[in-house]
Amino acid sequence: MKIPQELIWLSTPRRVDHQLVGGKANGLLQLTKLGLPVPAGFVLTPVFFTADLTRQKEQLITTYRQLEHSLNKPNPAVAVRSSASGEDGRQHSFAGAYDTYLWVRGIEALLEKVALCRSSLFSERAASYRAEMSESTTAVPQMAVIVQAMVPARASGVMMTMNPSNGDRSKITIESTWGLGQLLVDGTINPDRFLVDKITGELIDETITHKAQMLGADEQHGSGTAVIPVPQPLENAPSLTPKEIEALCGYGRLLENHFGTPQDIEFATYQNEIFILQARAETVWSQKQAKVYGLNGRPVDQIVNTLTNFGKTKT
Repeated sequence: MKIPQELIWLSTPRRVDHQLVGGKANGLLQLTKLGLPVPAGFVLTPVFFTADLTRQKEQLITTYRQLEHSLNKPNPAVAVRSSASGEDGRQHSFAGAYDTYLWVRGIEALLEKVALCRSSLFSERAASYRAEMSESTTAVPQMAVIVQAMVPARASGVMMTMNPSNGDRSKITIESTWGLGQLLVDGTINPDRFLVDKITGELIDETITHKAQMLGADEQHGSGTAVIPVPQPLENAPSLTPKEIEALCGYGRLLENHFGTPQDIEFATYQNEIFILQARAETVWSQKQAKVYGLNGRPVDQIVNTLTNFGKTKT
């Protein structure tokens, strides 16, 4: 008889029951198996939360110390993220329904945030979301909790392997900003935008915005995040380099090919590296019939035009 695991490392090579770890953690496990750059971490499964509080605390402390050792960094800052069954699915993303805590540092803060993240499963906001989606999702699902090393992001953003404004699957859309990406995800700031041709990799359009604020570590309190000013030289500078855009599009194409559907991907950059924080199926246009936008809306014309003009210099 197979005994359900209380705790699973994201780096495990074993096959994991996706119902046990939830949608978000299952996605991260698959990204890790694909060899993508995913921050190190572990998953506290629903089985973990059935143990008495003393055992939970002891096991969480032990595992956090193991993460500390693997990162070779004392009291590493971590993100505490929900991973409920049904979350980040093809039909419903549950984005924002449960709580996430960033830049959590130290054992006491970690214990508190894991408990708060877990309790958000029973919040009025989560219950309302489940009721709004459909009758079949009103039951309280299982929830795992992810503890993952924080990326001290230079920039962060969201990439969709399609154009979300019109459903065009021949494009890749990237939005990014300085610092952590939470202000972008919740719509607080106006991000930079990049539109890329998925086939040729050509940057078709870009909009670089004025970025006065960014989300970073709360250095004053030692844990948590704070809104801080963007350094003046960066306020009007693009938050991604051409090489970073090219690399991101490569990851986007790989993930769409692997999962077979347009992807909604969260990422962060730090010291010339890109980290994939999350990838889930796009849940609006992917449910509709695919469209290709080109000359007179005819796919053949678009492909011929692309091939015959490839490599020509614009004047």
